[in-house]
Amino acid sequence: MIHRVVELLHIRPHILRPRVALSADTFENARKNLETENPAWDFQVVKKPAEEAWSNHHFC
Repeated sequence: MIHRVVELLHIRPHILRPRVALSADTFENARKNLETENPAWDFQVVKKPAEEAWSNHHFC
């Protein structure tokens, strides 16, 4: 079972920023992942390494 946590940060009227964390172990681990992996809600912190990993992936 995959446990998930979703938090929404209200930026301004009608704009929400969702944040999602998953854990295959427990709900508590999903919450811990949410709090430790990107505590500042900074999308660029997540986006740049993901883009680099994608661009370095070689497809067969």
